[in-house]
Amino acid sequence: LARPSSKGPDIIDLSLPWERVASRDLKQYVRNLRAIQCPEETIADIILAEVNRRFAAREKALKLKAEHFTPWDVAAMQGAALIDRQRSIRGLWNEKRALLKDLLGFDLPLDPPAQFADGRFGQFEAAFRELPQEKQEAARAIHDRYWNQKDDLRRRTMGYFEPEDRAEARRILAERNEAMAKLLSPEQLENFELKTSDMANLMRREMAAFEASDTEFRAIFRLVKPLEEMIDPRSGQLAPDLDEADKERMEQAGQQFEQQMKVLLGESRHAEFERAQDSAFKRLVEVTQQSGLPRESAIKAFDMQKLAQQEGARISGDGKLSPEQRQQSLEKLQKDFDQGMIQVLGDKNFQTMRLRGFPVFYDPAANRRPPAPAASP
Repeated sequence: LARPSSKGPDIIDLSLPWERVASRDLKQYVRNLRAIQCPEETIADIILAEVNRRFAAREKALKLKAEHFTPWDVAAMQGAALIDRQRSIRGLWNEKRALLKDLLGFDLPLDPPAQFADGRFGQFEAAFRELPQEKQEAARAIHDRYWNQKDDLRRRTMGYFEPEDRAEARRILAERNEAMAKLLSPEQLENFELKTSDMANLMRREMAAFEASDTEFRAIFRLVKPLEEMIDPRSGQLAPDLDEADKERMEQAGQQFEQQMKVLLGESRHAEFERAQDSAFKRLVEVTQQSGLPRESAIKAFDMQKLAQQEGARISGDGKLSPEQRQQSLEKLQKDFDQGMIQVLGDKNFQTMRLRGFPVFYDPAANRRPPAPAASP
């Protein structure tokens, strides 16, 4: 290789061995790599690998990878130990990210550890990176403070909130929301919340069968976002530690929500929303999606189920039928229903639905009368 010494002191001899380029001083290492005109992407890869090597022992101590765990480690990682570990992991990750930015001069996208307890840190990091660059660090700092306060509260209460604990949780959440509202524009804030909030994640899970448009999703999100603090994001039900005032507020909000949704969506679309809340329809949509069937197959199967349920109720309540006639009619209804569902879904998918608890309208074994006792000798 030529020695381009005429280009100035920042250019070093390209024929030097790698030992003369590498340096224990990482800032000097970066300068040396740039001096030999190494591409920035390659520099980032080299420095990231070296930083990862230097952090490896600390990461192993925090058990960031599955191979770091022993069976007894998993059992012990509960309660306060789990909360403390999560905070330590977050701190270590932030330290690594800040070091890389200081060395390279730009924020290098860095995948968060897979072993985060709540599994959602990656959502936040992706949302931070979509903010204007000049606001990213401030947004991270706001959330680091919020998460540390939240961890302190969780550690002290172990998840069992007294009224004063819930008030504290609301206070720190309100402080976080206020700080983010000051930092971001209304549009930026809504986009961030849509990507990261518990309510948005719950909506995606519960409304998967509805296929809301972006406009519809945003409008529904605005209706329910104020109630986020009173809903358990894991179950979608009321948080277990609500007081009577909160429960009354939620009941009133639920009634208002129904009316607001009808106005927002219109009659036809609201009917589709109601159908999408049905657990049987959700299972049908999931199965048809997994097998590559069109959405119309799930809708047709669901309509068939409703019609069969109505017919089953009519037969069961028909006082003109004898027990034998009723049994025969219900058996025929179930047979016809099964055949129709197989035509729509295919036999394999229908059996899958049965295993997942899809309704059986008539069970001959359960409804057959016991045999008459034998006559006494």
